[in-house]
Amino acid sequence: MYFLQKVYQWVGDDGEHVAIDAGNLRLWCLANRASLEVKHVPVEMRIAFDFVDKNNSINADRLWTLTSKERMEPLIYCGGAGDIPDLLVDGHHRYCRAALDHWESISAWLLTEAQWRPFRLKDLPTIGNQIAAKGGEPEMSEESLQG
Repeated sequence: MYFLQKVYQWVGDDGEHVAIDAGNLRLWCLANRASLEVKHVPVEMRIAFDFVDKNNSINADRLWTLTSKERMEPLIYCGGAGDIPDLLVDGHHRYCRAALDHWESISAWLLTEAQWRPFRLKDLPTIGNQIAAKGGEPEMSEESLQG
């Protein structure tokens, strides 16, 4: 049995809303890791800073307290479906830490739509802006990422 843990949300320019039960998707990936293909995706500082500046999805304390074991767990990308792009659903902190540590690439599970679709949540309000407006994750700058 799964319980709702962490929800990833994406809203397209056209208003399309995708919400994915990222916590349980991660548990599914861990349980099925032997059958999932691991790929290496390039790490780019520009993308890491987008997570900080545009998406406000990075907590500085969490970034610097990742354990070695946590840092080695593959990211989870959900493959695009129609107008939905490939989405990094789990691993934003790992990606940013890899960028700060000058890694050239990081391992990732690239899931097909058939694999992630059972974890898509319907009829959820878009909460990203509401969380930020109520003082969600702290804003960060380049200086705060320097350690």
